[in-house]
Amino acid sequence: MIQPLPPILVLQPTYRGDPREFTLRRAMAGDTCSAIPNTVTEPNGNRYVYDTYGRYRIYALPASAPVEFRNRTCKITFEKACSAPANAFSNPRATLALAPADSLVDATLHFYGGIGHCDVCGYASGSHICAVLPWDYFTFEIDSQQYTHEVAPDLTVFEFELPTSVQPQDVRIRRGGPF
Repeated sequence: MIQPLPPILVLQPTYRGDPREFTLRRAMAGDTCSAIPNTVTEPNGNRYVYDTYGRYRIYALPASAPVEFRNRTCKITFEKACSAPANAFSNPRATLALAPADSLVDATLHFYGGIGHCDVCGYASGSHICAVLPWDYFTFEIDSQQYTHEVAPDLTVFEFELPTSVQPQDVRIRRGGPF
């Protein structure tokens, strides 16, 4: 008599505990964070984009951020699959299908691609500015006027009032001093 085969067990990949953190800021004229291609929403509500070496988890900003900014900015964590080679790392710009104007900032305080500044990392409207960066000291530029500001190093969403009112616009930001 032939014995039946045991049920097939499908193992889900496991991920290493050394995630790489990014902040994505999409240009005003571009897509929103909800429009990242190939996003899979898991039953628990987590959103991922999978690739050969791991997965990118996409987090929304807190509800306290202005809606115009919240729709175009998200935090992203790359979790490497345990089965991936130790030195393997995917190209997040390609995997996430980002436009050239979109900014991807590595949370280790380096701009991915090494440009040294971000043209769309902040958003200003009226007398209010909002930015999401893991920095404690940065310079930003609005209407050719430069401002330097310090914030608590663990602050996720940075918001404050500007001295004058401005038209809605993306804001150029640089870590550290003047441009």
